[in-house]
Order: sequence, then structure tokens, then C-alpha cells
Amino acid sequence: MPPVQRKAVELLYKGKQPTLGDALAFYLERHKRGADEAFAKLPRLCVEGFVSSVGDKAFSEITRDDVRKWMDEAVEKGASHGTIQRRLNALNAISVFYIREKELDIPNRFSSHTIPAAAKEAEKRKPFTVEELKTVQKECKSKDDDMRHLVAMLSDTCSRLAEIAGLRLKDIVLDHDVPHIRIEDYPGRSLKTRESVRSIPLVGVALWAAQRVVTRATKHQIYAFPRYMKGDK
Repeated sequence: MPPVQRKAVELLYKGKQPTLGDALAFYLERHKRGADEAFAKLPRLCVEGFVSSVGDKAFSEITRDDVRKWMDEAVEKGASHGTIQRRLNALNAISVFYIREKELDIPNRFSSHTIPAAAKEAEKRKPFTVEELKTVQKECKSKDDDMRHLVAMLSDTCSRLAEIAGLRLKDIVLDHDVPHIRIEDYPGRSLKTRESVRSIPLVGVALWAAQRVVTRATKHQIYAFPRYMKGDK
């Protein structure tokens, strides 16, 4: 009997066939970002939702009908096409990894699915108008606190929220011919892509906000916006 089948039989007789939850635990344990709570949040959410829909079945007993049932229920709950696709991608990644690493001779039930036609398309976000931005920036200067400093820096740098919320004070460079912020990858805050590492000139209210952040920083302060940091993350 091949080793994989022998192992499956052993698990069957012990009554401990691995489940999708076991596959998730294995995936997070070995993935380079598995310990990152922000990364692990989506896979966990997807597995919980799938188990809630079809039950805590053995991993090898999950069927394509189970996956379709889960997607149909997601549609009924109002999930958009994009949301279902993201969740399916996460489940597929877990499944591919687990089957490969455990050398299982079973098909991946999460691959090559068509999202239900009834799934609604996500409503596209509209950009702020110039007047709306001016209003927000005016209010930022009026309130003049750390939350408004963050918003002001976002408004005139076009950065991602986490890039600004996770800034360290040393990433704000004011004593330079061109004041700027450095967006860098560090253990407490990863970036979306490698190309995200960059320097961004500080202009307009972003420069004003950065100056306020530096001026108001305490002696041993490390991060620009401590209220958004939990420990070093």
C-alpha cells in the first residue's frame, strides 16, 4: 500500500482524518507570513465561513458541490463577485499547499470554479473631488491632532493607509532640500509589493502634518502614529 494511502487508513481508523482547519493550521505554520496576524486574518475568515456552510468535513471528503454551496450562500448574504473570488483564492492557496506538502493523491476541490452569475459587482469607489479634498484638509488643520495629521499626509502623498499609519519618525525626513517620507519594509509593517519601497516628497498639508508630527513627538517615541501601533506592529 502506498505511504499516502497507508497514512489515510491509519487516520481513518483513529477517527482523526485531517480537516480543512488542520490544513489551515499547517499552511500558517509553514508560510513565511503565517505568524503575521494581518496575513492570517483572511485565510481564517474563509475557513470559518466554509466550515459554517458545509460542516467540519474531512479535507479529503470536501466536494466541488460543497464549494458551490458555500459560494451560493455567500451570494445570498450579499457578498460581491470580488469578495467571493478573494475568499476562493485563499481557500485554493491553502488546498494547493496542503496537497503538495502532504503528497496527497486527491484533487483540489477549490480550483477552477466559476463565480455564481448572481453575485453582484462591487460598487466602484469614486475619488474625492478637489473641493471635498480642500474641505477635509481645512478641517485637518482646524482639529490639528494625530488622527488629522495622518489624514492630511494621506491626502497629499497618495499613499496607502498602512504606509502612513505605520511610519516611524525616522522615515520622516525634513532636513533635506526636498522634505520627504521613506516608505520602507520593516518587521512591524510589511508592504504590499516590492515596488512599494519608495520616497515621497512632502508638499501642501502633508508637509504641514509631518512637521506637526515631528514637533510633537515625545523623547523616546519611535512611531509617527503610536495610537495605531500594537507593540511593534
